Amino acid sequence: MPLQSSAVGTVLKSPAITIPTRWLLAYAAVLGLDDERYADDARVGGIEAIPFICTRFEWLLQRQLRVHPALGLNDDEACRGVHYIQDSTFFSSIRPDMTVEVEGEIREIRGVRAGALIRYAYGLRNLDTGADLVRTRSISIYRDVAVEGNAAKLPETSMPNERGQHVDLGDSDSTGIQVSRSFPQLYTECADIWNPIHTERRVALAAGLPDIIVHGTATWALAGCQLMRSYETRWGKRLSQFAAKFSGNVIPPSELLIRHAPVAEQTGIVHFDVLGPDGLSVLRDGLAVFDRCADPNRTPK
Repeated sequence: MPLQSSAVGTVLKSPAITIPTRWLLAYAAVLGLDDERYADDARVGGIEAIPFICTRFEWLLQRQLRVHPALGLNDDEACRGVHYIQDSTFFSSIRPDMTVEVEGEIREIRGVRAGALIRYAYGLRNLDTGADLVRTRSISIYRDVAVEGNAAKLPETSMPNERGQHVDLGDSDSTGIQVSRSFPQLYTECADIWNPIHTERRVALAAGLPDIIVHGTATWALAGCQLMRSYETRWGKRLSQFAAKFSGNVIPPSELLIRHAPVAEQTGIVHFDVLGPDGLSVLRDGLAVFDRCADPNRTPK
């Protein structure tokens, strides 16, 4: 069945979620970020979450939105969604024992050359204070799926890098990222984001893939952690926005290469991409923004 453009405006909300410490520790462990802010729950002031954990909460609604009756997709079509862009803005730290709620909305549906494009907006909110924690704009492409009805879009500004902004990173700094064969299984359980093409080879082969592939959100988070190591202490700023396009699959085990080029400390802007072992990009047109933050809990150590 075609994807129904009338689904634009569909909204879902999660129930209230109280965040346990173990979620934050497990997520930090699988990403290998052992900074005490994320890995030592006995530290003075407690720990905070690595900001990319927002995808754990967004996935709760993504699973429901992709099979929502308003979209009109059958089971086969619902499985054809491929994550294309993730652009998250971080307002305040996520901490243990917070009670949060995540809201998701379908903001745009239109046909593209590869099939159908859906733009989502997600918001993670602290219910104890009413403050926004994270806001994400995300695009998925449903391959070989038609759209029924005229293209529909709710008003909003363009997403960073959506229109193909490209920076030559050939002479920039680079850092290797090692991905083990077992990493997708560990990430699945520690991030609670499960799709069998990432962990079960038989399912991946049946889907036309050569092997299991690493979650796009995992590659995105690994890149983000590396940039946090490189720039947060150096600049005395915290990561406030992180965006990239997903441009290729990672088959574990694999050695990735992240290339990064800061514009200037004053702007806090870093451009980056991630290359696979074959030299082809798996993340491209990446943008990281480091800003000073008024939240005293987010002052770098």
